[in-house]
Amino acid sequence: MRIIRSVLLLACITLSPLSFAADFESAMADAMALHRGAKNFSGELKSAEAYRKIAAEYPKAWLAPYWQAYIYTQLTNILVGNPETAPEGVTAAQTLSRASDALEESKRRLVEPDALARAELHNLNALIQFFHARTSPDAGSRDRFLAARTKALNASIALAPDNPNAYVMAATELIRLGYNEKDLQKVLAGKSLLIAAKDAYDGTNDEYHLTTYWARDFVNFWTGFAERTIENYSGD
Repeated sequence: MRIIRSVLLLACITLSPLSFAADFESAMADAMALHRGAKNFSGELKSAEAYRKIAAEYPKAWLAPYWQAYIYTQLTNILVGNPETAPEGVTAAQTLSRASDALEESKRRLVEPDALARAELHNLNALIQFFHARTSPDAGSRDRFLAARTKALNASIALAPDNPNAYVMAATELIRLGYNEKDLQKVLAGKSLLIAAKDAYDGTNDEYHLTTYWARDFVNFWTGFAERTIENYSGD
């Protein structure tokens, strides 16, 4: 499989002198460290705020609001799974609105995006739509958001079919469906996509905080879930 070129520093910001770009890289590394070390809503919120500040300081950098948007999906995930850790009054609708706003800002800053950059916008939009569906109060709106998720993912695959983020997004959907429907073939197909995604991620030496590879963090969890599901269903 062709290794996808990750998004490098010079592709996401045009600054002079080089020391200014180095400051941006350092700030992105610090924001990523906050995300990787976050244990709860408060910790993840510090990462979102760090990315917001970077986006404000570097108005030509599209990668900062892109990661800010992703962090807000993870804040939504915490609200769903551990709502007691969030401040009173904070809702999933609010965090998802901020995710969408940050993604739109990232899109606005991409003056002449290549196919990979446009694909990554669709990938993250697909994740946002998934969380909209997950937090929807009724079946009708949930179905609409899931349809929007599928549309965004298909658009991403059409632009960059070898993108590992798209592999992971497709894999998690296959594994979810396979688990719910007790369809072992879907789970196996999802696991195969995760293996392909891991190979692609492992094949790049680029600094993680300067890529768009947020889905890399999903691989181990979903691979383990797929393997447990395969083991359980194989014994039926």
